[in-house]
Amino acid sequence: MSPKEQTVLNDPVTAQYTHTLTVTTAGEYTCTVANNKPSSALSASTTVPGPPSPTAVTAVQDGPTSITVTWTPPSPLDGITGYTISYTGGGGNNETTVSGGNTMSHTLTGLTNGENYTISIVATTNGLSSAPVQATVGLVPSAPVLDSTPTVTTSTVTITGSVPSGSVVTGYVVQWQRDTSLVCPDLSDDGSIAVTSSSFTRRTITGLEPGNRYTITVTASNGAGSGPVSTAVTAMTEEAAPTGAPGPITLVTVTLNSATVQWGEVPCPQRNGEITNYTVTATKLGGMEEGTASVDADARQATISGLTRSTIYTVSVAAVNSAGTGPSTTLPVETPDGLTVSATGSSSTSLTVSWTLEDSLTATSYTISYSNTNNTDCFNDSRSDIPASGTSHTLDDLEEATEYSITVTATLTGNGGTQEGSTTATLLTA
Repeated sequence: MSPKEQTVLNDPVTAQYTHTLTVTTAGEYTCTVANNKPSSALSASTTVPGPPSPTAVTAVQDGPTSITVTWTPPSPLDGITGYTISYTGGGGNNETTVSGGNTMSHTLTGLTNGENYTISIVATTNGLSSAPVQATVGLVPSAPVLDSTPTVTTSTVTITGSVPSGSVVTGYVVQWQRDTSLVCPDLSDDGSIAVTSSSFTRRTITGLEPGNRYTITVTASNGAGSGPVSTAVTAMTEEAAPTGAPGPITLVTVTLNSATVQWGEVPCPQRNGEITNYTVTATKLGGMEEGTASVDADARQATISGLTRSTIYTVSVAAVNSAGTGPSTTLPVETPDGLTVSATGSSSTSLTVSWTLEDSLTATSYTISYSNTNNTDCFNDSRSDIPASGTSHTLDDLEEATEYSITVTATLTGNGGTQEGSTTATLLTA
């Protein structure tokens, strides 16, 4: 500031000199008084205080090209009449005034998105200004707006959307998170993609799990930083048929005509969706299917009925979801004989035949038929007088050193029919 000079006349009564200097800027001032003799000049300094500064100054973006500045007025106001806001950024310097000492905010508009702005605010009163208080803010892109219906396949989700006009975009980040409450809570399948682009309209996320729900968001960015996160959208990938087989099968019980089995779950990442049920099949050797069952996914145990006694089956279990049936786990299962027969030589001319009837059956009587295996016409006979309580019988007067074929037939109670069991035995040599 250049020195200023004024001529002052003395008071003829008091011989005192009085003069008031008016200044418009706070600061330190030095006054020098001199008469016509410069060597007698006198100087004095004083500080002119400005008004107190506003406090709690913040600057927040509230649109692609606008910033709202807020502050707390000084207390006491001390005659403050308004505020001056200066801001730099976007290639220029600008200033605006706001009237009213109690004013607490002002919105700057017409700014440039993608630029950083430094904002300075001072309080004003009687032409004097306070010390400035600054805040800095960058104009980041607005939150992208996503369409609510993404396109899905078994392993991809395609989202579409846009960034509101006025936003400058240099890139964006797509993030997704799998809903662990549906299937496979321990499977980690979250991720993100960072893309360098001047716009956002469409993006496909790949490598996802079939039959899973994902929550997806997008964040746009520019030279000033990252903008707010978009409103999330959800998408459910299509299910695929299970690619994994159920866990090992365990035989629980087996009877003459049924088998009960249980099995483990399909490994979680191989379910490809929600398992709805399991199909259980019993197949004879040679490929003839003889029994099937279907049970809910939570059961994992089934009984297959209608089987044939003394038959070897392959029991298979496969998981089913809305997209199809997966591979099977198998277990060989053999139904028992209803009547188990054995025979041992008691002497060179006699055999003791023993049998066991399956617990679920009850006999009224037994018949034993036997014959020479080498010459059935030569020697064969039967015994039909064996009571239901019997479990063994001795055959006498047989030929020594001869093999016999022996069949025990149980006549069952009610309309149960008959049950047979066979064996062979060779007599001892005398």
